[in-house]
Amino acid sequence: ILESGVKPYLHTMYSRPYVKDGKLLGVIVQSRSERFIILGKFFIDATADGYLGKDMGMETYKHEDLQPATSAARVFGWSHLDDPRGVLERSTDILGFRPGWDDKFPNTELIQTLFKSNIMADCSNANELTNAEMLGRARTRRMMDILRSVDVNGDKLALVALSSGIGIRETTQLKCSYQTTMNDLCYGKKFEDAICYCAYPVDIHHENKMTSYIFLDGTEEITEKEKPPIVKRWRNDDGPYPTFWTLPYRSILPEKIENLLICGRALDADKVAFAAIRVMISLNQTGEAAGVASFEALTSGKSVQKIDFIAMRKKMKEGGSIVLGF
Repeated sequence: ILESGVKPYLHTMYSRPYVKDGKLLGVIVQSRSERFIILGKFFIDATADGYLGKDMGMETYKHEDLQPATSAARVFGWSHLDDPRGVLERSTDILGFRPGWDDKFPNTELIQTLFKSNIMADCSNANELTNAEMLGRARTRRMMDILRSVDVNGDKLALVALSSGIGIRETTQLKCSYQTTMNDLCYGKKFEDAICYCAYPVDIHHENKMTSYIFLDGTEEITEKEKPPIVKRWRNDDGPYPTFWTLPYRSILPEKIENLLICGRALDADKVAFAAIRVMISLNQTGEAAGVASFEALTSGKSVQKIDFIAMRKKMKEGGSIVLGF
């Protein structure tokens, strides 16, 4: 950032837009020492909850049954225990929740991340976010206590780290110029203004219930506690089946605001499509696209709605982004 000439403002939070004569001219922010305005010509809402877009009058929406947030912790001494995962899975009635999946670290058998739990909350609400953070950490303590009381080597288990913040999958989204749909994604629609290329499946989580995965090859897998996975077909035709899906520029593009783009979770996609797009490997591409598109608008003197998206896509490709068609 410093080598690029960017001035960072750490520990500084967005407050509200600075608007004059209907034009977005800056953002009002609050630092540890003062409140001030950062002026600019083009802006990217990367707040995840779409705060700037909402404050600029963009229509917002939330899907029913938001996917849960996930709290995580890392522990040391995992391999000293006899059957830690089995103990936790057999203790769900005591825990009151289903332990999450596990992650191992390369060449480090003693450290493990299994202490994950899904929490149903609308984390765009400050009170619900606070409660979710506290509940997630309390659940970590509960899992630690159970393992220490059941396993003969439980006293060797040590907490290494808690997640810096609860992992949020889904909150508020903004109505942009186009809503990407399940059919767009699952049938691999090729958009001429594509900015994101990915093959991650539709991945829908629930709190203590099933997790469902919809794959591009026409299959669907449903996993549920203490039951074998159910694999079925959601497509009953002979294809062709796509090997990847794309996200269009229009799904991060406001309809009317000429100098604002959206990136991250606040983009425009329906419930099913969003369940594939929401992951980091996809969302980081929306940030790259928003940055390049803003540069294209700035250097061409055009609004973000009127830029040459072919030129924008070429710049993305030149910068190392995966962009097909050139």
